[in-house]
Amino acid sequence: MRQNYAVQRQQVQQFDDFDVRADWVIREKDQLFGRFSFNQDTSTTSSEFQRLPAGFGSGSNFAKPRGFAIGETHIFSGTLLNEIRIAYLRDFLGYTPPLSNEAVSANLGIPNANRSSLLGGGALIGGGGGQLEYTGDFGSYLVPENTYQINDALTKTIKNHILKFGAQVAWRQVNMFRPISGKGFFNLFSNGTGPGSATGSTGYEVSDVLSGFLANY
Repeated sequence: MRQNYAVQRQQVQQFDDFDVRADWVIREKDQLFGRFSFNQDTSTTSSEFQRLPAGFGSGSNFAKPRGFAIGETHIFSGTLLNEIRIAYLRDFLGYTPPLSNEAVSANLGIPNANRSSLLGGGALIGGGGGQLEYTGDFGSYLVPENTYQINDALTKTIKNHILKFGAQVAWRQVNMFRPISGKGFFNLFSNGTGPGSATGSTGYEVSDVLSGFLANY
């Protein structure tokens, strides 16, 4: 049954990354630099089924960090200088399942599965995956992050010795959107060997589906 419906999966990876830096000698005792970094990386794996989300790793994994930094070096004397750095990083990583822009479960007649546009795709239906391939997923996984950082270092040279003093302050903000079982789930009896299989399973996952037997939901 699986061989009749599974398709040849494809994976497409795209990496768009670059860094830009500029340096400016303001005067003999002051130097300034600025840097900007851009990343747009995605890896998309197609579903095992044409019209249903299925298969481990199916969907799109992405990372979209953006960052900039500025720094200034000031020379007080031949034995004393100060370096200050200010940086900001905006990262956005996550995973979106196949067909996440479609109300797959609602179109199949499953109530309350696709209650918002953030819960598109299909509810998780399946078991151990040995007799019958599972379909659906738990939903998207989105993690936007902001990091702010200031670093300052003072360097003093005394004869054959170098002393360095400094401080660093960093603030990181992490948000996460992860709806565990947000679209619902229907677990089978894992090939007739899971809990309750002796009394609630036919011993064959295909028969369980046709008979309406579920381990939990």
